[in-house]
Amino acid sequence: MGFFNGSPPDLGAKTTNAGVPFKCFFSNISSLSPHAKEYISSLSGNIHLLALVEVHKEDSLSVESFFNTNGYSISYNVPEKANVLSHGGELIAVRKHLNSRPVQSEYLESVAEYFMSTLRFSARMVVLKGLEVLFLAVYLWASEGFSQRNQTILKQMKLLIQMLDLPFLCMGDFNITFKEFAESEWPDFLGADTIDPQMVTTTTLSTDRPIDFALISKSIKPMFASTQPIYDSTWKPHYSNILSLHMRPIQIRGKVLCKPKPLPMKQFQSLWKYLDEDDQGRICHTASNRAKKLLQKHKRTNGVAILGQPCPQLDLDVKFQGNLKQDCIRSGEALALASLTAEMVVLDVCKIPKDQYNKYTGRSQYPKFKIKSVIPNSKSKEFNGTSQDMLYWSEVKGIFNILGQASQSGAMSHYFKVLTPFTAFLKCADQHVEDLDDDHKAAAIALQSQIQYCDGTSLQMMLSSVHGITKCLICKLSCQLGKAWAKHVRRQAAQGGGVLYKYIAKWDKQFLRVDWASAKGGDNSSPAAFLKSQATNWSKLWNPRGATTLYNTIVQELNDFREHAQTLNPPQMNHDKFRKAVRTYKKKNAWVRLLGAY
Repeated sequence: MGFFNGSPPDLGAKTTNAGVPFKCFFSNISSLSPHAKEYISSLSGNIHLLALVEVHKEDSLSVESFFNTNGYSISYNVPEKANVLSHGGELIAVRKHLNSRPVQSEYLESVAEYFMSTLRFSARMVVLKGLEVLFLAVYLWASEGFSQRNQTILKQMKLLIQMLDLPFLCMGDFNITFKEFAESEWPDFLGADTIDPQMVTTTTLSTDRPIDFALISKSIKPMFASTQPIYDSTWKPHYSNILSLHMRPIQIRGKVLCKPKPLPMKQFQSLWKYLDEDDQGRICHTASNRAKKLLQKHKRTNGVAILGQPCPQLDLDVKFQGNLKQDCIRSGEALALASLTAEMVVLDVCKIPKDQYNKYTGRSQYPKFKIKSVIPNSKSKEFNGTSQDMLYWSEVKGIFNILGQASQSGAMSHYFKVLTPFTAFLKCADQHVEDLDDDHKAAAIALQSQIQYCDGTSLQMMLSSVHGITKCLICKLSCQLGKAWAKHVRRQAAQGGGVLYKYIAKWDKQFLRVDWASAKGGDNSSPAAFLKSQATNWSKLWNPRGATTLYNTIVQELNDFREHAQTLNPPQMNHDKFRKAVRTYKKKNAWVRLLGAY
């Protein structure tokens, strides 16, 4: 996790022909009042996107009409009723001349339904010269910190990002200070870096409370150019900010590590198990010989049987010379041979053409770098299977809704215009059922024949089936989300707590905190004086007078206990016993709860 201090990090990346920056104006406007409308209308044309929260307008049509009049396309999330007042009203507005589109309502409804909680953010997708980015405007509940409700909002965002499989930029009022959020585990959970608003405070109600800031996906962080605080907004108590991005992200070039394509392991495993031992041995022997010949040919030219060239800084480092360097090279050559042999075995079994081997090999060789775009092209990025299936069935669900409305309204001419191409569209249903259970898979395949002989009632039944399919896929995506977190916890636990240790220690010791400036019963003139007065007060319990005999007795008993323990056989602990001990341990602190999760 990292954060930016108002300027982009130096990654060796350079932008050629950057052009006009893409400027995003974001703020908590408190209400879409006449003063706020006047200010928004007066914004210059070089502001490309608005991310506003607390619009507080339940009439979405009037909000859309105002922004359309001022040349914006919007995605608006209406406020939520909270007792007497309303809460939220998040909005993303993009200039109409830019290529933007809303997130499909089926996605948003599925996320809200899965968490059984209304959304407290708006979302819209914008294409920036070959890169599609998801923009989010979020508003967390005030004075709650990382409460359950606020955690649900962050998890909803994560699920939507995972479903769309796009890089994102999130702006808004988090009602949590920038430092507190940046030091938490949530940026890592969201796969993002925090962007410092470059303001001591973002609200007039406090002198040191920056709660309005932004998050940007790690994959597109070189897009970030700068932030510009705005103090003259007509609304109070929040200030505003302008965040600038590179308009042509694909032209941001730098030194990028070349990674080999993933090996087709699923295909390999399905074929390998049907080969007998003789065939397996022959394939391994052939791959080993070819790998040795390739590495030896490279060694005759470069002196080392490792493909590629070493980094000059490491190769010439005085700390790694002499016998140490030769030992490292021998170990590296053995590893390079083993890795290349394994790669060739997989590729041979899967019948990958030999002229494409270079795309799949390279693990455990010298790293290779190229000067190219440091930001991936999201438009050409492949979706994972579940996301692609979700996209298909969301389209099907939307068309079923249209057919149902046409049938109920009696507009049969439109009904039959949609029905014919829709029937052809459903012929692809069998290509999007891999992640479904048997019942939903059967219902999905049956839709193609059912749609040809349907009425209003059967349409509702088919819509119910499609609703169950999308819900099943949402559960799959959410399960992947949960597994990713469990995997993260296991990895950190194996490192003695890792990045999670400071959060666990923080909660375990939170009750021990004492504020010397406000505590009673001591000298509060300075921290040193306060510490001395507290030591005096507590020494009556820690170090009572006249207890020397008692001290000696306790020391002797502890020594006797230690000697007795040394005579006993040490308990045996394996993985199963450890898991059982953790789950039955009565003291449920944060660390034990995390360990018990897996």
